[in-house]
Amino acid sequence: MKSTRSGVAPDAHGPLTVRVLTDLTERQRFDALLDAEHFLGPRFPAGDRLYQVAEQDGQWVGLLLWCASALHLKDRDGWIGWDPLTRAQRLKLIVNQARFLIPQTARRPNLASQILAAATTALPDQWFAHHGYAPLLAETFTDPEAHAGTCYKAAGWEPVGKTVGFERHRCDFFAFHDRPKRLWLKPLAPQAKEQLCAAQLCARHAPALTVGIAARCALIAAPNKGSRRTAKPPSTRASLSPALPLRRPTRPSWRGRGPGPMVGGKPQSLATRRPLGR
Repeated sequence: MKSTRSGVAPDAHGPLTVRVLTDLTERQRFDALLDAEHFLGPRFPAGDRLYQVAEQDGQWVGLLLWCASALHLKDRDGWIGWDPLTRAQRLKLIVNQARFLIPQTARRPNLASQILAAATTALPDQWFAHHGYAPLLAETFTDPEAHAGTCYKAAGWEPVGKTVGFERHRCDFFAFHDRPKRLWLKPLAPQAKEQLCAAQLCARHAPALTVGIAARCALIAAPNKGSRRTAKPPSTRASLSPALPLRRPTRPSWRGRGPGPMVGGKPQSLATRRPLGR
């Protein structure tokens, strides 16, 4: 193979393209690959989401799933400069990369960072086309014990801190797993940080604003993550109140069968008992 002057062989692969999956059959193939090769498996997020696939030479070489961002991250919100109300109103301007996979058959050096760069470049326009607004910031998490995050650093992502070590179980319930994740951020537009804090948003980003009751709900729900509520086994009735001793009735029961009330030291049967008060 002929080499260049720098000693690096020319890339024998074709151009890298990123497109959005909308066909159900392709989505099923997407989830099947995540189930087979991703250590977290597939994910089925609610709300706005986007399925990207990177293709090269007619083959799938990268899969990316984007969805809603985390409600509250101390290091992220501090990096942006958000107060709680602004965060609740503009949270949709941040998207979360929930899954990233390079199929086993397509893996080679430097491919991950190339896919990340191409995907984040295409993401704002693709998200705008499907959801009517363009995000300004992307976030994702890596496990420091398993991944160094080298591909994210090479693609221009910035590490800004670590999580506390909780994972969401329900919309307002978080369980402690004691494995903090590294947080990475990637601006999706020039001066993204300044635009996230600007007094007015341009028409491309303004539709993402959350106002009214929805913003108040996000404002109320966010502190639950900081409360560090941990999962506990369901309480039983016995654990809620001490056991009480059994008590016998103070007088015999005379309703239905059996002797009636005592009259003159002798039980009075129901048949011979005269009604009282007459």
